[in-house]
Amino acid sequence: KRAYAGLFLGSGGELPLEPQAFQLLRLDADGRRSVAYEGTGSLAISAGWPSRFDPQIYQRVLVLDFSEYRLPGQYVVSLPPFGVSMPIEISAHAFRRPLAVVALGFYHTRCGMPLEQPYTSFTHGREHEL
Repeated sequence: KRAYAGLFLGSGGELPLEPQAFQLLRLDADGRRSVAYEGTGSLAISAGWPSRFDPQIYQRVLVLDFSEYRLPGQYVVSLPPFGVSMPIEISAHAFRRPLAVVALGFYHTRCGMPLEQPYTSFTHGREHEL
């Protein structure tokens, strides 16, 4: 389990980053946060993302590795002074929902066949013959 942090400032280029401390914060049912894991991010120097941007973007990225933490639950990653991530889930089934959304997206792009329940609530008949 890893999070990545980098900041591109447009014509200002990338924000220079150095290894720094981060926290994995557990979210309780009321939305309160408690420290579950603390670590230090490491700097990754890469070839960057292939892009048309000059200068190239995301050449220096912080890798926030919390792979050793395994307790299931809802979390956010905190990287002061930048802020916190959106909530993430740690569980044996963390990828079940994203996988279902992608599979449903593929189903919705099918052509020449009806889309029907129970697979989707966005139903329609066959558009055309192949």
